[in-house]
Formats: sequence, structure tokens, C-alpha cells
Amino acid sequence: MNDPQANILCQLREEYITLLPQAKKTIEFLTTTVNHLLKDIYLKLGPEEQIQCKSRIKSQESSIAALARRQEGQIFDPAKQYSLSNLPDFVGLRILVFPNPRISEIQNSLQDLLKNWKSDPVRDMDTVHKYFGHLPEPEISEISCEVQIVPMLIGLFWQVEHSTLYKPSPRIKNLESEGLNRAADGVYAAIGPRFP
Repeated sequence: MNDPQANILCQLREEYITLLPQAKKTIEFLTTTVNHLLKDIYLKLGPEEQIQCKSRIKSQESSIAALARRQEGQIFDPAKQYSLSNLPDFVGLRILVFPNPRISEIQNSLQDLLKNWKSDPVRDMDTVHKYFGHLPEPEISEISCEVQIVPMLIGLFWQVEHSTLYKPSPRIKNLESEGLNRAADGVYAAIGPRFP
């Protein structure tokens, strides 16, 4: 029996395996470039200050699920062509910053790298900055990248709440999510304004 959805999923899984070596090069190049551009800031950091760069490549299933979420009814149309390289955040780099005033310095240091990238502001979080784009090197330009510049306290909270609020497991999904979201709002209110 010919199942169009299964065929598309199979093609996307094969594409993921093909893209993975290029994605590894892309994230390595992006991380190295960002660290180089931030070297002067690293050297000026006080003992209590921190900048951490956390890189990731979307997993195969996460990539396919992200592409599906962009389709009507989360169903792939057999008449269309799909590619995981169209995901805006196939690879990502999150720059965690403490204290928050260093964020503007980091943005200034990265402005040449990010000048042609698309800015994607996070609603109600003016200290969080997200950018999507491609690196100019032909060998790795096919993969789209995401760079986030995030206050460290918010970034660390995101790591904790990712599996609970952002992509909850089926068990968590069945719980009352309104209470969880209220609790998250309380955390943002507590950690956001303290470090302007």
C-alpha cells in the first residue's frame, strides 16, 4: 500500500542524514566565528560576569515535527516538495549573557555577521534577541541558522521548562497547562526586571 505521508517522512529522514555532515560544519563555523567576534568582550569580563555559547543541531524527529507544524493540519501535501534545509533554525546558537548590559555589546560585536539576517523579536521580552539567516560560505550556506542572545537567567530557565511548557511530553500535555503557564509568567516577572 502506497502511503504518501509515510513516503514524505522517509524522504525527510534520508535528507536529514544527508544534511547532517553539513550541519555539523555549519554549527562549528558559526560557533567559532561568534567566539572570535566576542573575544574582546570575553577579555573584559569581570569575575562575576559570564558569556556562554550553547550550540545545537535539531534532531531528526524534532526537525520533521517542526516542518510538519508549519503545514496546514500538520499534514504534508504529496503535491509539494519539502526540505529540512528550509527550517529557519536547523542549527542554532544560544548566547547566554550575564549581566544583561553586556547584551548590547554582544549585538554590536555581531552586527556585521547578522546584518543580512532576519530579526525575530520575542514578544514581551525586549532583552531577548533572535536572528535567522545563512552563513556566506558556499560550502555551508544551504543550512539556515538561528542565533539567540539571551539573558543567562532566562536562558537557563528555558532549558528547564523546554520539556514542560514548550514541547511537553504527552503525560504533561494532559495536565492543566494554565497553571504551568502562570507559574512560568511568575518566573519571568521575578528574573526579568532584576537585571535591566
